[in-house]
Amino acid sequence: MDNLAHFDYSFLRGPYPSPVQKLLQDINALVRQLEAYRQEQPAIYHALEEESWVRAMQYAWGDGAAHKRDKALAQRSTPPVTDRERAMAGYREALYELRLGCPPPSPCRRDLLRLHQLLFAPLGVEAGRFRAEESVYQAMEQWESAVAQAQADPNIPALALAPCALLDFLHIDPFAQGGEPMSFLVARLLLPRQEAPLAWEEQARRYQAFYRQSAAQPGYWSFATCVLSLLYLGLQQAHRAFAVLPGQKLTKKNRIEATVLGSPVPISKGEVCRLLPDVSPTTVEAALGILVKDGKLLRLGPARTARYIRAAD
Repeated sequence: MDNLAHFDYSFLRGPYPSPVQKLLQDINALVRQLEAYRQEQPAIYHALEEESWVRAMQYAWGDGAAHKRDKALAQRSTPPVTDRERAMAGYREALYELRLGCPPPSPCRRDLLRLHQLLFAPLGVEAGRFRAEESVYQAMEQWESAVAQAQADPNIPALALAPCALLDFLHIDPFAQGGEPMSFLVARLLLPRQEAPLAWEEQARRYQAFYRQSAAQPGYWSFATCVLSLLYLGLQQAHRAFAVLPGQKLTKKNRIEATVLGSPVPISKGEVCRLLPDVSPTTVEAALGILVKDGKLLRLGPARTARYIRAAD
């Protein structure tokens, strides 16, 4: 059952280890709640989607450093001029293919090679080929068949299949270059097709030690627990954009207050802005100042590097 060599996902009909079962339930609940927010607060939700799209591009190839032109690049409103921007533009085109491709891409060899071409096209690098080893071609053929069978099985949830099939893809390592960004795209292909505003790439990069260590463990469950945990953290972060304290209305000021008061560690203005992408930095700064003046928050450090935390009761 837990043998990575045969690409047999029938064990995912269940039962699951209790941590995995709990994560599956919690993730599904968060996705349902976010879908309700999408219907009730489309403007906030759209801002979160745009921000997650930009962060996906920033983290796909590197450490997530933000540059001024990144948002315009994500919107295709400016051409890439540096190697970093060209790499990001390639990932952007692959993301567009995932979202708007007709028919939608699937985790098959043909579509993976197409995504690999898109990834490297702005860099002028020849791509769209697996490593020239017979074992790689055979493994990818077996992997594609096993994934297709599992996806057609109504008793295997897509959310349970995704980390297990992703782990096998990582072990095959079919591409000579671009393996990491391609693995992020494969994760997006395998995860259930819902529009949750989540930058999976950011979670995998931020917790890459946990991610890589779990991928090296025998069997599937360690890596499945890791992937589902990171997915849960990302969805939880998106969920925080809609948070308010009990009894409060969903205003920008109240959302800023709930974001800071709900943080277990001191949080900066920049971090609040990232969690609430539809709120301007000026509004965040003004609200934080009022909350400090009212005695609800403490400001730690000088103005340029200030962090905020709940004041003692």
